Amino acid sequence: MKKNSLEYTCKNSHHRDPIFIRLEDYSLVVRHGSREETIAYASIVSVRVDKSLDHVYRVHLQADGYSPIEITSKGMSDDNSEGKSREYALFVRVLHHHLKEKSQAVFRSGGNFNHFWQWVTAIAVLSLAVSLSAEYAGVSLMNAYAQALIIASLTIVILFVLKGNKLPKAYSPTNIPLQYLP
Repeated sequence: MKKNSLEYTCKNSHHRDPIFIRLEDYSLVVRHGSREETIAYASIVSVRVDKSLDHVYRVHLQADGYSPIEITSKGMSDDNSEGKSREYALFVRVLHHHLKEKSQAVFRSGGNFNHFWQWVTAIAVLSLAVSLSAEYAGVSLMNAYAQALIIASLTIVILFVLKGNKLPKAYSPTNIPLQYLP
């Protein structure tokens, strides 16, 4: 371990190799299996923190020119001990401290916009299919496209009511939402 660095290790799943991360002054070093990459903080463009239903906390990093990195609060075993939780919280806070000064990253908390848009697309396609099928069967109440629009709109409103609190929200790196830290 170098003088001014912090190391963190996690294992995202049973089937993957552990990830070793070292936070240095101007970069983070990620070692996954036999691969080691040094990523400058300045190249990190997106940070998202979230928490799964089984209380696994995660940080998702997207660096320009690199694969996405997922860092979890899970240790080498399934034990989500208090010590590991404190270690993860410290790691996330130090990472944010480095990024606020050395990066132009966008900070978000909560779910993933891509998942929401996938749901919206699936709802739109399904609504159109149901409306066209109803028109073909002769049980359509109105124009198939208008009916599809109404069904899709109502379903998207219901989706937003049910999942709206899980949509990503922007935050400041000096004010990490506490619900996403152990």
